Amino acid sequence: MFRRFLAVVLASLFLVLAPFALLAVAVQALLLDPSYFKQQLVEIDAYPHVYAEVVPALTKSVRLPQGLPFDDQDVESLVRRAVPESFVRAQTEKAIDDLYAVMTSEKERLEIVVPLAEIKQRIPDDVVAILDDKLAKLPPCSEATPGLSGLSQQSLSNQGEPIGLPTCLPSGVIGESLKSVIRQRAAMEAASIASGLPDSIDLVTRIGGSEELQSRLRVLRGLESNFLLAAQVLYVLLIVVAITVGALGGSSFNSGVGWIGLTLLLSGVAVLLLTIWVTFAMPDALVAYANTLGAPKELTPTVSALITSTRSDLMRRVQLEAAGMSVAGFLLFYVSRLI
Repeated sequence: MFRRFLAVVLASLFLVLAPFALLAVAVQALLLDPSYFKQQLVEIDAYPHVYAEVVPALTKSVRLPQGLPFDDQDVESLVRRAVPESFVRAQTEKAIDDLYAVMTSEKERLEIVVPLAEIKQRIPDDVVAILDDKLAKLPPCSEATPGLSGLSQQSLSNQGEPIGLPTCLPSGVIGESLKSVIRQRAAMEAASIASGLPDSIDLVTRIGGSEELQSRLRVLRGLESNFLLAAQVLYVLLIVVAITVGALGGSSFNSGVGWIGLTLLLSGVAVLLLTIWVTFAMPDALVAYANTLGAPKELTPTVSALITSTRSDLMRRVQLEAAGMSVAGFLLFYVSRLI
């Protein structure tokens, strides 16, 4: 009788520890895998949203030489050409890899270096392409409207002087010569933009607080290491508890297997009910907490969507694991009655 009492106590302990074990498995499979977050950012359409929000803000900070006849729309078009969404995605995924490399001790310090050499090479061509678009929209000149008023050879050739655009575009050789001169001036102005840019930017250094960030990452690295160790201990403990429940509760091998099966079945069902309650009882708790962390306003919707999606995936993963535990427990219990 006392043996069965101990078996019930240990089975209750298993039931209490099971949610933590299944959650640990889900965390290891999802949150500790960098490819998961890369996939999540794609699934929630993070890149188009962030790109659409950040580009206008970045456009306001761009200062082009006075020689270029660009309005705000042209500047935004230049930013989109020079820094396409694919570039932002590639650098974000590289930053995620670098962060996880620090977390797993593959790298000692976090360095997020964004290469700008390719962007610098593209800027002259992008500037000329935008200017070509503006020239293509000009109406053809007639004899009554030559369209070259306000233009001078000096304004087209001297760097620093504003590039004046004609009100219309002459036809034939004159028009092609005019476009060629304007393109050359634009390329000269664009080259001055590119020459003023560095070949790369270290974002960790630029945002400031580099040492504080590195210190926090070292703390997170320690937490991850402790979590993995605790998870391994928890897995071994659950196995030992399950075997002990079978040994104490059953008077024979068959009944011992039945006790183990019943413990797994009840624990799996309990975890399923718990995850359902968590999903409906606290739907926005993590999102509300994330909004207090001071994320940039442009990124708040993306951060909220990422947290919501990750929470759903975690709960779904734990539910699948719990369902698997319940099925395994039922099969063990059923087989123990057949033998």
